[in-house]
Amino acid sequence: WLPHLPCHGPSLGYLDTTGYASSFIYGIVVPCGLAYLYARQQEALLPGKRMFALAAEDQETWKIQLMQLSGSESAVPKGDVSATNCLLAASSAHIAVQMKGLVTVALKDGLVVATPITGLDSTEAPHPSATAVSTEAILSILDQEKSTVRGRDLAEAMVERCLFEEAESSERALAGSKKVLLKYSRGRFLFMEIIQKLVAMALVSVVQSEDGLQLSLAITLLMAAASGMVQIFLQPQVNMLQCCCFLCLALAAVSFSNGITWLSRVALLVPFLLSGALALRPDSTESLAVRIWEQLKREMPKLEDGKSVEVLVETVTFI
Repeated sequence: WLPHLPCHGPSLGYLDTTGYASSFIYGIVVPCGLAYLYARQQEALLPGKRMFALAAEDQETWKIQLMQLSGSESAVPKGDVSATNCLLAASSAHIAVQMKGLVTVALKDGLVVATPITGLDSTEAPHPSATAVSTEAILSILDQEKSTVRGRDLAEAMVERCLFEEAESSERALAGSKKVLLKYSRGRFLFMEIIQKLVAMALVSVVQSEDGLQLSLAITLLMAAASGMVQIFLQPQVNMLQCCCFLCLALAAVSFSNGITWLSRVALLVPFLLSGALALRPDSTESLAVRIWEQLKREMPKLEDGKSVEVLVETVTFI
């Protein structure tokens, strides 16, 4: 019923109170709460910054281990369930990026050994000879390097995810915000949640100013560029959709400023069309890594007994 109240007369004081209170909560209280959550999260993820995943390929077999950042010793002592869980999380990332098809996974002396059953490796690249280096070989080497970097970044994200799920059992603030935190690829990207709240307040405040169109375009296009380049969300589809939404907000600002009705309707329709198109490819390498990790966690007793586990490394697509 609030939108139907007139902006004059007896209801003016009530509307002002509601508006200022909402602005204070959304622009100050909520960002401060998120800042506190960010600090608690960084404290919980601190152990993950002291270790890194080391993956090495031996023919078609991949061996992954966690190493201490300050030395050459393994970060997975025997019998340490928490460290083993982090190792499985990091291994699932490398398996999702580097391998394809059915894969056997075994845990041996603090190492995860992943071997393809079909003998097919999705990133296997021919090595160029010493006398002639072909263009295809160079491109294959570049693709392998990209896969290596992507596997490393995803492994770090999966280790953070593992540490967060362990910390939420003892940290009520993290447990209550699990859905918000896990949608980001890395814990440090939670600051974008704060920025988005401030951006919403900024758009509301500048829309009726003299330079409202220019300021609105600057804010929305800057956020679209940041969403597209930084890739803050774990799911690539969400990154694309957010970038598209900010571009549509810029398009809507132009349409409202110039009174172009059909353009504003297009700006409203485009995100729905993009969501429908992305639904044809609902899966991703990141989602695959999470699924592999969930399966390996369930099979951890079997792995610790020296037995191997089969995982299917395959993404789902409808086209």
